[in-house]
Amino acid sequence: MRAILWAFYCRSCTTGPGPKKLLMNRRYALMASNVSISLSGEMDIVAWRKSGFIDEIEIKLTKSDFLADFKKTTRIQDGFILNTQCPNIRRVPKHEALADGLLIPNYFSFLMPAALADRCEIPAHAGLYVFEPDMWGGRIREPKHAPRLHSRKSDNTERQHTAEKMAWRYWRTLEQK
Repeated sequence: MRAILWAFYCRSCTTGPGPKKLLMNRRYALMASNVSISLSGEMDIVAWRKSGFIDEIEIKLTKSDFLADFKKTTRIQDGFILNTQCPNIRRVPKHEALADGLLIPNYFSFLMPAALADRCEIPAHAGLYVFEPDMWGGRIREPKHAPRLHSRKSDNTERQHTAEKMAWRYWRTLEQK
């Protein structure tokens, strides 16, 4: 898992023929791992594009982990995710809510080893990043671009809150050493 995260954060991403792009520098203003934004639940990687759009990337290492993602549910009310006990909240499958554009991410993708990607059927609402190990740790390919799920942009409040969470996580880690 660490090698995949490292490759995604730091290595090049090939999107087809032509030059390689460094994702962090070209596409994203901020990336964080294992954090929740708003009330949407924990994301393996959440990334804010410079345009204000948000990507959620789910890392899957096994086929059973991939299939389990489709069993997750989320609570929604009137098209927005909530975390309250109001009687008019309903539970819907996470991927149904993503496909309908009801959740926070504008783009949703899976990130998995190449051997697993060959055995998984990626839904129409999701993109795919593939990790390929090499002698430098690994590289990322993007064989399937994620379609835009909705056009609502995030405000800086959520990005600031996530940056603060990551800073506190860093200092807690140093404190434990």
